[in-house]
Amino acid sequence: MNSAGGGAVPNSDATRFFWVRLSLILFGAVGLALALWLNRSQLLIGFDGGYIRDLARRQFLWDVPLTSISMDIYQGIGDIFFCAMNVTLFPSFALTAWMGQTDFAKVGVYFVVAIEMLAATACLARTLGMNWPPAFAAGLLICLCMLPLSGSGLIYPILSLVPQQGTLIAVSSLLGACFLRFGQTGVRQDLPFAVGAIGLVAFFLLASPLTLILAIPFLLICGVAGLIGAKCSRERAAKSWLVASFLLFLTATGPAAYVLGLFVDTAVFVFPGEFVNNRATVLMASILFHWSTVGPVGPILAVLAFCGAVLGIFDRSNRRMRVFAVALLTYFVSRMSFWSLTYLVDFWRGPGALYFEFFVLPLYAIFAVRFVGRCIGRWGAALGAWSIPLLVGGTASAAVVLAVTGHRTNWGFPYPPAATPFTDIIASESAVPLGSNFAGRTASIMMLPEKASVGWEDLHQLDSALSAATGNEMRLVGLSHFGIPTLFQYGPTTTPAFHIVTSRLLARDEDRQTRSVQVSRRIEAPALGMLGVRFVISDLPPPVDRARLRGTMPYSGGTIHLYELDRPNLGNYSPTRSLGALDIGPAVAAMKSADFDPVESFTGAPDGVEVGPLTPATDASMSFDGVGLHVRAKTAGRSVLILPIEYSRCLEFVQAPGSKGRVFRANVVEVGILFEGELATELTLRHGPWSNPLCRIRDLMEMRELGLANLPAR
Repeated sequence: MNSAGGGAVPNSDATRFFWVRLSLILFGAVGLALALWLNRSQLLIGFDGGYIRDLARRQFLWDVPLTSISMDIYQGIGDIFFCAMNVTLFPSFALTAWMGQTDFAKVGVYFVVAIEMLAATACLARTLGMNWPPAFAAGLLICLCMLPLSGSGLIYPILSLVPQQGTLIAVSSLLGACFLRFGQTGVRQDLPFAVGAIGLVAFFLLASPLTLILAIPFLLICGVAGLIGAKCSRERAAKSWLVASFLLFLTATGPAAYVLGLFVDTAVFVFPGEFVNNRATVLMASILFHWSTVGPVGPILAVLAFCGAVLGIFDRSNRRMRVFAVALLTYFVSRMSFWSLTYLVDFWRGPGALYFEFFVLPLYAIFAVRFVGRCIGRWGAALGAWSIPLLVGGTASAAVVLAVTGHRTNWGFPYPPAATPFTDIIASESAVPLGSNFAGRTASIMMLPEKASVGWEDLHQLDSALSAATGNEMRLVGLSHFGIPTLFQYGPTTTPAFHIVTSRLLARDEDRQTRSVQVSRRIEAPALGMLGVRFVISDLPPPVDRARLRGTMPYSGGTIHLYELDRPNLGNYSPTRSLGALDIGPAVAAMKSADFDPVESFTGAPDGVEVGPLTPATDASMSFDGVGLHVRAKTAGRSVLILPIEYSRCLEFVQAPGSKGRVFRANVVEVGILFEGELATELTLRHGPWSNPLCRIRDLMEMRELGLANLPAR
């Protein structure tokens, strides 16, 4: 009987050998689960961990569409562009959704992610020509390094914060393996790999399209090395055909424009100079520099991978591995050059260089194992058929030891967040269960009066202090968990329009705006009311103009106050004074004017339609069913309804029979509806790789036509 490891087992001992090996592998699975359980306090930690758990809870509840981004009434003003992520598509979350918010669910999520990463890395290693034992060793090594088994992880705690990143790393590794396998045999044998590659790209596009951008360096390594390392001209031609036809398909059918729109129709792309660059640090350059901050494992892994790549250059027995070694070394140099450029020139406001490196870590593990294998020589080969079970069992034992002895950092932000006197008041008056009418948002506006200039780090520290003292950060997850919509929006795809309004009307010029969040330190009642804000949580003591005090809550760091604003926009603002279709600059200036009252006035107008005399609408309301927004109103003449929802060409406007309305961009960022008689309509956000893929590019073009380039800088 020949084993997977290449050794031989006598037939008389085959049954006993099978059960012993199976027992060791089962021991490995149980050991991994035990290690995760022991370290469960470090799973899904911090602000990000709570956010992704809350987003998953809501998305499963909403039954969101699989082919399109869905609206989220609970953050921003109706956006959900947190990397355009559909959590319901991730196997780890889907398989554990029925467990609720228990510790068993957390462990289940990470166990599934571990299996995905192990299998994908091993498959990639096998595709590169490694035998099963070292291929499994590479998969086990990546799990041991990246999973939060000791504290928040032996290298940068990305999976401790957002475990779905492990799934996406696994998907990119499998995508690379499919490409490398394609073209080596006949057409029939190549078909599964082509279908696999298409399916994996489709998963990326539907589940987390922006993460595909982070995987590009790894996919380029696989693409270039795969073409150069092809065994024959036929394989090279087949791979070239696959790449060309695939790129043509993605461009012609919409996915390329979809991803591009998510990238360019963002505040950080349009206004890079208005955001601080907090990624130009040595910590964000590479795991190579994490020795003093995270620990020695990341630097050691990078060094071993580098050494393995150097040795791989001289390996004449495996052409593909030799080409990959050159590609990996080229990647090392180009990554460090890119980071140096961002540090010296300060031009980049996109993801940190470190985030791109995460997707190359499986290759690090593969070359590190090759280097170690060369060092131990025949010692490893002598294990023969026992290699894989011993590796699994040994890794599981190491995981348990790490979980028992590891230091657990208190990351704060407990989940589920605790109820507070403030959340009790707000939830009872403005929570939005599915199908109920919108009753107002809540904004957390912390002034930090002792600081002249404030950035996200300052607000984050305050949120941590609040969370430690009360069990609730009361900014995003601490509110949305109780069904409370918030003005705060968390994600790198914040639109230019939302940034313009929040930064010009609600922020101070000296404050430091950061990609993915908003820093707001002005309580401007008209602007907040216009955006649907009803409650404000702030450390600003009373009195506050046009707001009444609803509660005061002391905590260990000071005192916060709850204010309620007069007449917030609940989908019932029906102004009768039109300022016309102003360009963005004049529109912002008009809204900043003390004379501007959004209850009575608005900017913007439908294309090609004369607004004419207006009368106030009656019986106006809007409700959210988890996917769409239902709007109703009546008028005796012609009316305009201003909704506290972000306007976009991605919105699908479906009217009931007999309803006559026209949608337009109002007040730079909001939805305006001009209608007569009775309005009954549904607004749904339809934006996916094959569903209205150009809409965000059209949004950006519209903003440019409205004078985006002429807007004065902050």
